[in-house]
Amino acid sequence: MEKKQIKDLEIRGKFFIRFFPEKSKPDNGFFSTRFSTIPTKNPALTFKHLDRKSPFQQAIINTKVYLKLKKEKIFMVGWDGVFGKWVSLLKIITKFCFKFFAYFSVIKTILMDTGDLSNETYRAILSEAESFNHDLTLQFGVLSGSCKNEEEFIEKSIELIEEMKSYNECDLMDMFFGNPPEKKEFLKVLETILDNIEEVKKIPPHKRTYFYE
Repeated sequence: MEKKQIKDLEIRGKFFIRFFPEKSKPDNGFFSTRFSTIPTKNPALTFKHLDRKSPFQQAIINTKVYLKLKKEKIFMVGWDGVFGKWVSLLKIITKFCFKFFAYFSVIKTILMDTGDLSNETYRAILSEAESFNHDLTLQFGVLSGSCKNEEEFIEKSIELIEEMKSYNECDLMDMFFGNPPEKKEFLKVLETILDNIEEVKKIPPHKRTYFYE
């Protein structure tokens, strides 16, 4: 014990950690297996239990301990233990910011969905499309996300149908993910949807029914 003096460090007034100030470089910062630690008065309170703290608290604690050890001229604890905690904290902050901006970006982009449509419009377009092919329904479902209200959705649906009428075989292959239907059947369904839309337009918006009413 003469060559290996035991140093006592107090961390936030709760943790007392005793260790041998050997000059061997730790493998993994503060949590190295070569970090010769001695349990405190409470054996459960070892250094590794600092991981129970939040990432920000861990970064602060590790920095304080590192500076304390450096002041005492104890070099067995490397800077990598401190740096690693701050990097982990930075990753968490970056991930949070990404999710935050992604969330509001989606909110701003998606103006409405098919659940906001009246029952009449839903049956006229989406139900008719679903009875033919789910991939066709998907086209109108995606379209609804760029519309502010039902009337805009109806007008854009008409434009989309007119555009789809001119699709060639390659376009249909892409639209139906490599499994296109017969062109005649496809055009027939589009005409049926157009007829349904004309019937819906005869109903004033305030007289249409909604699922949530």
